[in-house]
Amino acid sequence: MVEVVDVVFIIGRLIFGGYRVLNGLNHFINMKMMADFTRQRGVPFPAELSVAVTGLMMLLGGLTIILGVYTYIGMALIILFLLSAMIFVHRFWEMSDPMARMMEMILFMGNAAYIGVLLMLYTLGDTWPFNVFDLIGG
Repeated sequence: MVEVVDVVFIIGRLIFGGYRVLNGLNHFINMKMMADFTRQRGVPFPAELSVAVTGLMMLLGGLTIILGVYTYIGMALIILFLLSAMIFVHRFWEMSDPMARMMEMILFMGNAAYIGVLLMLYTLGDTWPFNVFDLIGG
């Protein structure tokens, strides 16, 4: 029997995983703009490759959250993406403009909060209730 807490968990998975999937797709849809931004931020890796790799990390990570399987891999991919963004993109401590510094600090701290949530989700195990395999009977 499906309980309210199960429905809430599934909705949360769809929202969070869907956000990451859309974010990953955005990297591919807006590759040139994202690569230009990456170069502007001085990321020390080839821009197009960085955008493609991080887009794939989010896409796959989001799918594992939605599907409820291989979540350890997906969460690790999302955490690696968030850490890389914190280190290479949202370097608020380097900003001299107070508004830019505040915006980058907000983005940096938001990524840190996402990492905290993912670490909590890690305690649920690698396969979650109501996962895709359960739903298809596999």
